[in-house]
Amino acid sequence: MNKNFYSLLIVDDHPIFRRGVISVLQDENLFNQIYEAGNSEEAYKIIEDNEVDLVILDINLPGEDGFVVLEKLKKYNDIKILVLTMYKNFFLEEALKKGANGFVSKDNVYENLIDAVKVVLNGGMFVDRNLYDESENINKKIEKYFTLSKAEKEVFVLLAEGKNTKEIAYLLGKSQKTVENQRLSIMNKLEINSMADLIKIALKLNIISL
Repeated sequence: MNKNFYSLLIVDDHPIFRRGVISVLQDENLFNQIYEAGNSEEAYKIIEDNEVDLVILDINLPGEDGFVVLEKLKKYNDIKILVLTMYKNFFLEEALKKGANGFVSKDNVYENLIDAVKVVLNGGMFVDRNLYDESENINKKIEKYFTLSKAEKEVFVLLAEGKNTKEIAYLLGKSQKTVENQRLSIMNKLEINSMADLIKIALKLNIISL
């Protein structure tokens, strides 16, 4: 997205929390319209009736499963979704598959929110460090990053930023098949099998923004 102003929808069942988010973001002058929804049905109605660029979604909404809400919201146009959660052992991979563009812990939401919003609006992927287990030993996988070729490292960075293989192929002037093969090679060399693991490595290496 390349716009001067955006429209935002905040989906959270706590009005005080929603007002806090609005208060934090207002000084940034990013949004010319901010909508609020206390549940999934209100969110769907707002999305249907208005153009929304970014949704800040509490994945732990009461009622309808948060992952179902995420998947449904992604079906509306080209919406970016920043997910909020209270749980550290968050199902990052599942949310990625359903189209999430960023993740922020509610424990640190006011500290990280502005950076997260800017990264996601600019097409990047934001992942709060507090949402994965720091005790997990990925040092060996990090060491293997340095065995990647220059071309694979370029693809690695773009994957970590949330780009898909079609987008990467366009950006690098390669065929999608070539990029898919490089992606597979990266996963094999790093001995990982999910985008969540790739993002963890990128975070440790400070390759993607926080």
